[in-house]
Amino acid sequence: MKTKTETLKLKIDELPPENFTGIVEYPLGTKIWYREGKRHRIDGPAFEKYNGANEFWINSAQYHILTLERYYKKYIFLGKEKGRYDLYWLKFLTETKIEEFPYIKGMEESREASQDLKLFLIDLFKT
Repeated sequence: MKTKTETLKLKIDELPPENFTGIVEYPLGTKIWYREGKRHRIDGPAFEKYNGANEFWINSAQYHILTLERYYKKYIFLGKEKGRYDLYWLKFLTETKIEEFPYIKGMEESREASQDLKLFLIDLFKT
């Protein structure tokens, strides 16, 4: 049985309690997902800004769409593999090593992604 996620409504200058797990909502509409005090969400953006911009975070590590864009344009795509957090991880061959980047639902809708990257992700994950 799935438990209900706690939601805190805070003022702009307030921070959630230490080790908070749940969603923080701010007055202008910004929402931030936390797990044990760290920005974390694996089924969408962990930071939904009031202006429509999104950020993707797993366990306090940010996965910026522009980094994925650079990998996509500059390196050789090796494929996708199911891995940590039950996510698909995209693998790219760089000049020195293999880099992995998680696919988090909603990345293909990011305002910062190029049309080419959006189409690549849509094609890669179509069902």
